Amino acid sequence: GSARRVDHEIGVLDSRAWCVIRGGYLLMMTRDGLYIMPPGCGSPPQSVSREFLPKELLNIDTSAYAVSMAYDLRLRGAHLFLYNGSNTSHWFIDVYTRETGRQFSASFWPVSYSAAHSPMTCHARSGYTGTDSPVVYGSKDGYIRNSQMGLDQDDGATIASHIVFGPFSLGSGTGDIDGKISSISAVLARNSGSVTWSVHVGQTAEDAVNAAARESGTWTGYTDAGLQYKAHPKARGAFACIKITSSGT
Repeated sequence: GSARRVDHEIGVLDSRAWCVIRGGYLLMMTRDGLYIMPPGCGSPPQSVSREFLPKELLNIDTSAYAVSMAYDLRLRGAHLFLYNGSNTSHWFIDVYTRETGRQFSASFWPVSYSAAHSPMTCHARSGYTGTDSPVVYGSKDGYIRNSQMGLDQDDGATIASHIVFGPFSLGSGTGDIDGKISSISAVLARNSGSVTWSVHVGQTAEDAVNAAARESGTWTGYTDAGLQYKAHPKARGAFACIKITSSGT
């Protein structure tokens, strides 16, 4: 083989800050964020969702952080771990996307671990046949762990999760005209845990994201959970978000 420079500016951030994803693409963290290289690694790296990249992932200081990545075939995404001895914030990158023209995209999901469980390094097992994540990581406390989708406890600590829908326009889209959410409902899976909802409104999309809950309530999970009763928040504003939270499965 031979070695040649394919880009004068972009390169892998750390020795383990890369992984190979479905289709043979090389995904890598650089000082300019996340980049991808087509199979064969002979083409210059291409930026992935540069406009949406969290600012925390730009110009990561490798003298303070050990950066490692692994592709999760089960979850169809890449785990990105940033370890500095006490950091609890990491990322899951949804890369189940297709190339459009010559552009790639991905979405970034923040993930938190307790300080003792913070991943120091990671590895994706090949030929894994289980139903849990094939990615294992070495934790600060000396244990090897992996993600198990059916659990709502993290070594005894309850796992709290949430998702925010929006922000979306209730009026004109420019903030000049208000709208109102008059009712919301949900369908819970069988044996679902209870789900708490909250509605957040504001004059701008940013205001809605940062606003305190205008109204909130709970959809109660049960054995034969299904369509829930409608809630009537009557929340008014130009933009809105709906947040759902649960500590159950």
